[in-house]
Amino acid sequence: MCGLELPDLETNIWNRYRSAGLRVVGIDTPAVPDIPPDSLEGVRAFGRREGLTFPIGISSTSVWRDTFAERGDGAAPFPSRMLIDRQGRVAYLSTVIDPEGLRRAIETALRP
Repeated sequence: MCGLELPDLETNIWNRYRSAGLRVVGIDTPAVPDIPPDSLEGVRAFGRREGLTFPIGISSTSVWRDTFAERGDGAAPFPSRMLIDRQGRVAYLSTVIDPEGLRRAIETALRP
């Protein structure tokens, strides 16, 4: 997730779909080698300043970044959006900002 898309994520995704069962969790992850990760308190303070009401956590590892680096195709892992369906399967994964694609995937995943 990227700071540029947070207002849309809060308003048009979280607030719109949470009553249907969607859960949103923001995870701050170290993006650049040799730069220390943000503190949990710093990440949560950022969320409060931005008016975010969904939970935000922090990853202390660079596994996500390293997984993309191992692919060797130059794809950047940040920001990333992942939708996990009710069966625990990855239903959507994107490293580009695509609000409409994410909405379509959410609506499909929330169907009974």
